[in-house]
Amino acid sequence: MPSFKLTLGSTDIENDQAINIINIRPENNVSSVEFTINDYQSKSYIDLIDAFTSIDLSLKCKGGSYTKTFSGMVAPGYLKPAVTSEGEVLKVLAWGKGQAYAATHCSTSYGVESHNPTKDTAREIAQDLTDK
Repeated sequence: MPSFKLTLGSTDIENDQAINIINIRPENNVSSVEFTINDYQSKSYIDLIDAFTSIDLSLKCKGGSYTKTFSGMVAPGYLKPAVTSEGEVLKVLAWGKGQAYAATHCSTSYGVESHNPTKDTAREIAQDLTDK
């Protein structure tokens, strides 16, 4: 199993078992990372993260070096802190750096996981792009 390093702003967190990470990398869309932190060791992760905090996720296989697999920022409105009897729990969604482009009218995606799944040849895609 690979090791991970999660960088929140300027703070590096390595292989913390309190963190559950899901790295979402769709075929034709912006990557995102969803993670949940259960602060069972009272490390107060809630104080480290706010909207627009930069986030990097890097993975390392045994004996290798870290490879960055995600770089982005916390999406506003997707930071969900809670205090429970088990301590602080924080749910976070971060969008990759392509989110600003995806929010414009210029971003048209193609492929099985897109809103244009039937356009799957170069001719159909080129024709669709020039018809607009």
